Amino acid sequence: MGRTLLLTRFSVVPLLHPVSPKSLPATPSTLLLVPFILAVPAAALVFTGTNFFSPAIALQTPVELMPWGWTALDAWLPLALPALFLCLVGPTTGWPWGLGTRVSEDAAIVLCGIVAGCCFLFRTWWNLAPRVKKAGRKVKKA
Repeated sequence: MGRTLLLTRFSVVPLLHPVSPKSLPATPSTLLLVPFILAVPAAALVFTGTNFFSPAIALQTPVELMPWGWTALDAWLPLALPALFLCLVGPTTGWPWGLGTRVSEDAAIVLCGIVAGCCFLFRTWWNLAPRVKKAGRKVKKA
């Protein structure tokens, strides 16, 4: 739930309801990039993409984005949850798209929390659930 609050209440909502005229404008790019930067996967992708943790620095595909990367969910969820939140409450300032639901911001945060919880629960089940071994033919060695 903390990640959902970070991606919605503490990053998107302040852009939708600015307190100061000097705050960032609510545009589609700022509404998606601010939560992505605040949720830290941007820094993680940069560090693993440039291989900062090895003695020789070299560019490579970040481990998170490789097939079966352990944090692939952490890479795309910070972009998907704010977009889902904005579509649920939208169309609104800076976000011209919407699902036509026009739910309140609090209800949209709860729905986003449920989606994020289901995603992480499925990832945990997929990575840690016991696998049933397929029965294969035994080959006799001569």
